[in-house]
Amino acid sequence: MSENAQNLAAQNPSHESKTHEDARRTKTYQGDVAEDASSNLSEKISFNRSTTVNFHNNTSLTLDLTGTNSEGDSILHNVPPPNVIQPGQQVQWIQKVSSLEWYSSYASYSFPGGSLTVKWTNPISSGNTYTMSWDPTPDYNMTYTGGKGTEATVDVYFVANEKLDITFYNQSDLSLTLDPASLLIQDGEFTTQPPASIAAGGQASWTMVDGDDTKKGIKGSCIYQFQAANAEPGAATLLWNPSNSMLSTNQSSGGYGGDATGSYPSLSFYFHPPLQAILYNQTNTTLTLDPASVQNQDGEFVSQPPASIAPQSQGTWNVAGTKGSCTYQYDDDSGNSGSAELWWDKSQTACKINISGQGGYRGSDDNYPSLNFYFQPHLPHANTGSHGQ
Repeated sequence: MSENAQNLAAQNPSHESKTHEDARRTKTYQGDVAEDASSNLSEKISFNRSTTVNFHNNTSLTLDLTGTNSEGDSILHNVPPPNVIQPGQQVQWIQKVSSLEWYSSYASYSFPGGSLTVKWTNPISSGNTYTMSWDPTPDYNMTYTGGKGTEATVDVYFVANEKLDITFYNQSDLSLTLDPASLLIQDGEFTTQPPASIAAGGQASWTMVDGDDTKKGIKGSCIYQFQAANAEPGAATLLWNPSNSMLSTNQSSGGYGGDATGSYPSLSFYFHPPLQAILYNQTNTTLTLDPASVQNQDGEFVSQPPASIAPQSQGTWNVAGTKGSCTYQYDDDSGNSGSAELWWDKSQTACKINISGQGGYRGSDDNYPSLNFYFQPHLPHANTGSHGQ
């Protein structure tokens, strides 16, 4: 190529186009193109040109050669693609020709569950092209660097995409409906989409990959809508990224909430109804709530603890948060008085009732997810195993 043509070629950046054929992804790259090629031909003294391919197998897969060819005449030098490429291995093949005609070549490899092909051309009158195709497309990616000039060296990289599996558990009695406009992808792409709806008590899964091989991580979010009784329309927002994944709901959603567990490459989201607390009064004395003792350190009360609980009855309340406490006081007919302090903390998957005072009263409790408290007399025949329900 003349000095004039090389200068013109250097001013033209590489051009990339992507096409999708069935389930296989193909990338075609157009290299440097010299203008006024017909005049340049007369200036050429040698028609030699070559392509050196450095192939980087940056996966844990073993690649087996399934086909290769070379079109054109006057092959001066040929180092064929190897029959096997080991995981993590870098290999090289070279083709050099001397001809006015253009030539094109390819190398195809198979691996468990898929295949790939690298094609390259080094024509005498136009830019070099490199075409890479692979299947399955969601799991892998191919890129290249270099590849310009009549003595071209190109580095081809075969990599496994970063992958994220997400499962959403609907542990409530409500159906959830996806807001399509809420789907947001900051990095990566969906290989399977979040479903349009999730039934009460059901679950759904979807997958994302870092399809552009930027290694920025996989980041996204979506919103599922719901309607609780006697509450405004609710929304559960799911957010995932490598540093912080969470599920949040609007404050007026009737106490429904959620949380996220796990870490990349697998995350789980949970949507659950308000926590229900029950205090069983299994004595013959009345329990009276101390209003100043009612605390919910995380979230809000959907319904308040009752002001009093009669003998041999129970009181129920619901909380949207995960941590709180309250205290009930007693004063029986025998002049015994005291208090029963109740607290709950979902982060510790535990609840507790502490009794202080006279009369030999005692308490017991059931840990999450029951959140049941028992205020009991201290009698020899008390069945603390069944709580007398």
